[in-house]
Amino acid sequence: MHVFIHHQAARLLGALALLALSAPLLAGNPHASLNELAPLPSWCLHTPAPVIRPNPATRAASPEMTDWLERVETSGCARSIHHYCWALIWTSRGQRARDASQRQAHWREAVSDLDYVLDRSTPGCLLHAELLLQKAELLARLREPIAADLTYRLAIDADPDLDKAYAGLSRLLALEGREAEALAILEQGIAANPESVFLRKRLQRLRP
Repeated sequence: MHVFIHHQAARLLGALALLALSAPLLAGNPHASLNELAPLPSWCLHTPAPVIRPNPATRAASPEMTDWLERVETSGCARSIHHYCWALIWTSRGQRARDASQRQAHWREAVSDLDYVLDRSTPGCLLHAELLLQKAELLARLREPIAADLTYRLAIDADPDLDKAYAGLSRLLALEGREAEALAILEQGIAANPESVFLRKRLQRLRP
């Protein structure tokens, strides 16, 4: 029993170390093109620090948008929330990159921007779980399974209704040959989200 506990503690410490190592120096402004802005959440054009200059959002934010941004900030999200938008741009560039080293460089810059926001936000931030999910997905793509595993679990703890986090973690576990754990995570997700067709289909595909 003590050996198991020590093993789990060592695994957790190793994951925390990998999380610290996974974030390089803060990524710079990606200087997004207008085409790269199109898939971003519309609020990205109205953050305190514009994602692009000159800001193409010539119209003032709607009252609903202004109210939402205020709720985001007062919930504990950092004012530097535009780094989340930058992370989405870096992620997209990584997906389009043909060169493997360039792809990984873009994704690491995305992780850096996500960490910048996470480090300056409180757990009450409305986007906290989404930030963690995005980071976990990137870490999985970067083939850092231990750090990705921990980050998926943090996302689930932050928002038990986030079905994509259960799906991502189960996929990661299955790829590592840990099918029983992958199934257990999906069952946990379905218990928290009984109406999730997405998770039920995933469970059916994994069941022998």
